[in-house]
Amino acid sequence: MTHSSTNHQRVLIQRSTNDVHSLLLRSSSNIKPAREVSLRVKFIRLGEVITLHEKFYAEVVIEARWLYDPTAASWNPNLYIKNALGDVKQEIISEFVDHLDEPVKPDSTTCDTIYVWEIRKVVGTFWEKLELNSFPADVQQLSLQIVASCPTDECILVENRFQPSIVNREAFLAQQEWFLYEHIETRSTITTEDFSFRPIRQSTYLVTCYVARRPGYFYWNVYLLIFLITFIALTVYGVAPDLPQSRLQITCS
Repeated sequence: MTHSSTNHQRVLIQRSTNDVHSLLLRSSSNIKPAREVSLRVKFIRLGEVITLHEKFYAEVVIEARWLYDPTAASWNPNLYIKNALGDVKQEIISEFVDHLDEPVKPDSTTCDTIYVWEIRKVVGTFWEKLELNSFPADVQQLSLQIVASCPTDECILVENRFQPSIVNREAFLAQQEWFLYEHIETRSTITTEDFSFRPIRQSTYLVTCYVARRPGYFYWNVYLLIFLITFIALTVYGVAPDLPQSRLQITCS
């Protein structure tokens, strides 16, 4: 009798475990995976880099692409640049394309995969932490923090694997003082939006270009001038002490 009741309890436990697993499978099947939004950033123009106020001017084009979902046709990641200072100017255009970037209609039956291609032009001033420990032979990072307004379980920002980010070195407005490298680094990370009642984890895409200060200007116009002034001041020791008028003339000059 005791043996049969024990088996009955085991059967009940096994059934309840199976029911829990089935409920978890049903709930997980109803949850949609996060959308992947591929990004490509083009620095079309870089302006003055102000190390004193830790900011720089830039004109960039952000190309975003994600898979079109007819059930959520109006969905948008609502990208913004987190380290922008003040109001920035934006121009946004978008269209539906296929895998070859050819324009298509959203209700097209000839194309199996349809993407939303959004191009965003942003013009403004951006904040960046600038270090001056190696001045005047310093190398600075100029970064953009592109953030999706939706949480990470809804959207993830990734790098465009087919078209890398680029920088236009010819349109660099501070070429006399800085040297702009062609190299660009990108990285995807997760940040937290604290200005809310509940912290929201957001996908963030960091794109960084590098500039190096041209030290020749400071070597010739600052260090050389200081050296000449110091050298002239030392010539006073070549005048005899019994000629104070001559020593005074050299000191005043």
